[in-house]
Amino acid sequence: MSALLIGHALKHEDHFEHIPDLFEGLARIESKLPSVIVFNMDFKHVDHLIIDRIRTLLVKVNIPTLIISDKDSLHYFQDILVVETLDNLLIEECFRASFREIKKKNNLEKKYISLSKQKRTMPFYALGVFLFCEPLIKILFLATKTGFPLDSVLDIVLSMEDPFKVIEFWALFPLAGLALIRPSAWSLFTFAGLHIYSIFAYFTYEKFTWPYVQETPHISSTLLVAFNFAILIYFMIPENRKPFVAKTQEMFRKFKRVHTNLAADLIFAENKVSVLIKDISMSGVRFECSKEVVNENCMLHFLDMNIDIKLKRSYQLPSGSYSYGASFQKLSRAQKESLYNHLVEFQIYEHTRKKAA
Repeated sequence: MSALLIGHALKHEDHFEHIPDLFEGLARIESKLPSVIVFNMDFKHVDHLIIDRIRTLLVKVNIPTLIISDKDSLHYFQDILVVETLDNLLIEECFRASFREIKKKNNLEKKYISLSKQKRTMPFYALGVFLFCEPLIKILFLATKTGFPLDSVLDIVLSMEDPFKVIEFWALFPLAGLALIRPSAWSLFTFAGLHIYSIFAYFTYEKFTWPYVQETPHISSTLLVAFNFAILIYFMIPENRKPFVAKTQEMFRKFKRVHTNLAADLIFAENKVSVLIKDISMSGVRFECSKEVVNENCMLHFLDMNIDIKLKRSYQLPSGSYSYGASFQKLSRAQKESLYNHLVEFQIYEHTRKKAA
């Protein structure tokens, strides 16, 4: 199924599977999972429990959806990431453009996954897997070099009593491989800790100690030091560092950035522009705007508050609009309390959404 229309029919739009009944349409979404959904109906007299069911379903299936309804009803759905809303008074002028936007959303996640895979090439994964399996490779190397049976080499390795030596033998390379394969909030700490410890282990090596029994550090220790220096060089490139730093910063936020679709007004130089807040935290926001903003200091009106902001970064989206990151400036105590309460509500909803998904 390509596209599903629930509610009133649309003129000159016969490429939808049209289901006039709301409940039958919801059942079809759950059973068939269309690629795109359009609701064209009045929600004024729909029970709030039914609206909550629609919201939960849309969050769960995560299918790009266009909701066409009266202006007062649209706010029920504007905070759902995959939903675009359209005032039914503008249906003739804006339907085609709005429908194109949700079709773009349908492909956006696949594009991001594709880009991610392009950045993580097969050698990248191969190195991570190699590092993860390094203790086993090291055992095979020792068996080959000494001529001892594998069980004898394993007995020697397991006879180590120093916990630091055990960690060094079994855990250092696997941790590095795991952190390399999957960026997480702890990856940077893992790299830093491995680098510090590998240098320490290299220069404090005791001659002729188990399990290597040789005068100089084992080649794996040298490789680990070299590997960590290579990682440091790798992370000097901003694009390589970005996913790891972003996750680490996210971990230390008092509130994680909460994704929203919150309407707001941007006020600057006696101008007032409608914007859409895409995510928000206690320290700032990211919003999208149809016009380019040259003023660094502006005011943002949302949630019945006027908050001074300072633009930090911006870039132009493929659609032609602009995305801006901004930090809050001089929040009053009342504003902090109000923002805190709203963020709690947003996080509760976000938690519910993820649980439903």
